[in-house]
Amino acid sequence: MPYRIVEKEAFRLVGFTTQVPIIHLGDNDAIRQFEQGFDAQTVQALYALSDVEPVGTLSVTEYLEDDDTQVIYWHAVATTVNPPEGMESQQITAGQWVVFSTEGPAPEAFQQLWATAAAQWFPANPYEWAPGPQLLKAELNATGDYDQAELWTPS
Repeated sequence: MPYRIVEKEAFRLVGFTTQVPIIHLGDNDAIRQFEQGFDAQTVQALYALSDVEPVGTLSVTEYLEDDDTQVIYWHAVATTVNPPEGMESQQITAGQWVVFSTEGPAPEAFQQLWATAAAQWFPANPYEWAPGPQLLKAELNATGDYDQAELWTPS
Protein backbone atom coordinates (compact mmCIF):
# COMPACT_ATOMS: atom_id res chain seq x y z
CA MET A 1 0.00 0.00 0.00
CA PRO A 2 1.76 3.19 -1.14
CA TYR A 3 1.98 5.82 1.59
CA ARG A 4 3.99 8.78 2.81
CA ILE A 5 4.22 10.65 6.10
CA VAL A 6 3.62 14.41 5.93
CA GLU A 7 4.13 17.07 8.59
CA LYS A 8 1.53 19.78 7.92
CA GLU A 9 1.32 23.29 9.25
CA ALA A 10 -2.05 24.41 10.59
CA PHE A 11 -4.66 25.07 7.90
CA ARG A 12 -8.38 25.58 7.45
CA LEU A 13 -11.00 23.45 5.84
CA VAL A 14 -13.36 25.76 3.99
CA GLY A 15 -16.46 24.64 2.15
CA PHE A 16 -19.88 23.16 2.72
CA THR A 17 -21.04 20.40 5.06
CA THR A 18 -23.87 17.96 5.48
CA GLN A 19 -24.49 14.78 7.43
CA VAL A 20 -24.63 11.55 5.40
CA PRO A 21 -24.96 7.83 6.09
CA ILE A 22 -21.81 5.71 6.00
CA ILE A 23 -21.78 3.54 2.88
CA HIS A 24 -18.95 1.00 2.88
CA LEU A 25 -19.41 -0.23 -0.70
CA GLY A 26 -20.78 1.54 -3.76
CA ASP A 27 -22.17 5.00 -4.40
CA ASN A 28 -23.42 7.20 -1.60
CA ASP A 29 -26.55 8.85 -3.00
CA ALA A 30 -26.65 11.43 -0.19
CA ILE A 31 -23.17 12.66 -1.15
CA ARG A 32 -23.99 12.64 -4.85
CA GLN A 33 -27.15 14.71 -4.28
CA PHE A 34 -25.31 17.13 -1.99
CA GLU A 35 -22.53 17.74 -4.53
CA GLN A 36 -24.95 18.11 -7.43
CA GLY A 37 -26.48 21.06 -5.58
CA PHE A 38 -23.44 23.28 -6.28
CA ASP A 39 -23.41 25.46 -9.38
CA ALA A 40 -20.24 25.94 -11.43
CA GLN A 41 -19.60 29.43 -10.01
CA THR A 42 -19.69 28.11 -6.41
CA VAL A 43 -17.35 25.23 -7.27
CA GLN A 44 -14.90 27.61 -8.98
CA ALA A 45 -14.98 30.06 -6.04
CA LEU A 46 -14.25 27.23 -3.62
CA TYR A 47 -11.45 25.82 -5.78
CA ALA A 48 -9.81 29.27 -5.99
CA LEU A 49 -9.34 29.23 -2.20
CA SER A 50 -7.17 26.07 -2.26
CA ASP A 51 -3.61 27.13 -1.45
CA VAL A 52 -2.07 24.27 0.56
CA GLU A 53 -1.64 20.54 0.11
CA PRO A 54 -3.71 18.61 -0.76
CA VAL A 55 -4.54 21.12 -3.47
CA GLY A 56 -7.96 21.07 -5.08
CA THR A 57 -11.44 20.13 -4.05
CA LEU A 58 -11.63 17.53 -1.30
CA SER A 59 -14.18 15.04 -0.02
CA VAL A 60 -13.78 15.20 3.74
CA THR A 61 -15.36 13.00 6.39
CA GLU A 62 -15.49 13.42 10.14
CA TYR A 63 -16.88 10.72 12.38
CA LEU A 64 -19.52 11.65 14.93
CA GLU A 65 -18.70 10.73 18.53
CA ASP A 66 -22.02 9.10 19.31
CA ASP A 67 -23.14 7.74 15.92
CA ASP A 68 -21.38 5.03 13.92
CA THR A 69 -23.92 5.11 11.08
CA GLN A 70 -23.35 8.68 9.82
CA VAL A 71 -20.51 11.13 9.22
CA ILE A 72 -20.16 14.84 8.66
CA TYR A 73 -19.25 15.25 5.01
CA TRP A 74 -17.46 18.28 3.61
CA HIS A 75 -17.13 19.44 0.02
CA ALA A 76 -14.11 21.60 0.82
CA VAL A 77 -10.59 22.80 0.20
CA ALA A 78 -7.51 23.08 2.40
CA THR A 79 -6.51 26.72 2.70
CA THR A 80 -4.84 29.41 4.77
CA VAL A 81 -7.48 32.08 4.04
CA ASN A 82 -10.60 32.96 5.98
CA PRO A 83 -13.83 31.66 4.49
CA PRO A 84 -16.02 33.94 2.41
CA GLU A 85 -19.56 34.56 3.58
CA GLY A 86 -21.77 31.52 3.11
CA MET A 87 -19.00 28.94 3.49
CA GLU A 88 -18.17 26.98 6.62
CA SER A 89 -14.71 26.73 8.12
CA GLN A 90 -12.81 24.59 10.58
CA GLN A 91 -9.29 25.25 11.86
CA ILE A 92 -7.04 22.16 11.69
CA THR A 93 -3.99 22.14 13.95
CA ALA A 94 -0.49 21.39 12.73
CA GLY A 95 0.44 17.75 12.86
CA GLN A 96 1.42 14.53 11.20
CA TRP A 97 -0.63 12.93 8.44
CA VAL A 98 -0.35 9.57 6.70
CA VAL A 99 -1.14 9.89 3.00
CA PHE A 100 -2.23 6.71 1.22
CA SER A 101 -2.42 6.49 -2.58
CA THR A 102 -4.50 4.33 -4.87
CA GLU A 103 -6.04 4.15 -8.30
CA GLY A 104 -8.88 2.14 -9.68
CA PRO A 105 -12.62 2.13 -10.27
CA ALA A 106 -14.63 4.74 -8.39
CA PRO A 107 -15.82 4.61 -5.66
CA GLU A 108 -14.66 1.09 -4.83
CA ALA A 109 -10.92 1.84 -5.02
CA PHE A 110 -10.97 4.52 -2.35
CA GLN A 111 -13.50 2.69 -0.17
CA GLN A 112 -11.04 -0.21 -0.19
CA LEU A 113 -8.24 2.24 0.63
CA TRP A 114 -10.01 3.24 3.87
CA ALA A 115 -10.64 -0.40 4.78
CA THR A 116 -7.06 -1.49 4.12
CA ALA A 117 -5.61 1.46 6.04
CA ALA A 118 -7.79 0.73 9.07
CA ALA A 119 -7.60 -3.07 9.11
CA GLN A 120 -4.06 -3.70 7.86
CA TRP A 121 -1.75 -0.69 7.61
CA PHE A 122 -2.33 1.02 10.97
CA PRO A 123 -2.18 -2.19 13.04
CA ALA A 124 1.11 -3.15 11.36
CA ASN A 125 2.83 0.22 11.73
CA PRO A 126 3.88 2.44 14.64
CA TYR A 127 1.23 5.10 13.96
CA GLU A 128 -2.26 5.65 15.33
CA TRP A 129 -5.28 6.87 13.41
CA ALA A 130 -5.89 10.13 15.25
CA PRO A 131 -9.27 11.82 15.58
CA GLY A 132 -9.98 14.48 13.01
CA PRO A 133 -11.09 14.94 9.45
CA GLN A 134 -10.07 12.50 6.75
CA LEU A 135 -9.29 14.19 3.45
CA LEU A 136 -9.85 12.43 0.15
CA LYS A 137 -8.37 14.00 -2.98
CA ALA A 138 -9.67 12.12 -6.02
CA GLU A 139 -9.15 12.77 -9.71
CA LEU A 140 -11.68 11.19 -12.02
CA ASN A 141 -11.03 10.31 -15.64
CA ALA A 142 -13.21 11.74 -18.42
CA THR A 143 -15.94 9.15 -17.90
CA GLY A 144 -15.93 9.63 -14.12
CA ASP A 145 -15.47 5.94 -13.34
CA TYR A 146 -11.75 5.61 -12.62
CA ASP A 147 -9.79 7.42 -9.95
CA GLN A 148 -6.39 8.29 -8.75
CA ALA A 149 -6.82 9.19 -5.10
CA GLU A 150 -5.00 10.17 -1.94
CA LEU A 151 -6.43 9.60 1.50
CA TRP A 152 -4.99 11.95 4.15
CA THR A 153 -5.48 10.67 7.69
CA PRO A 154 -4.28 12.43 10.83
CA SER A 155 -1.93 10.33 12.92
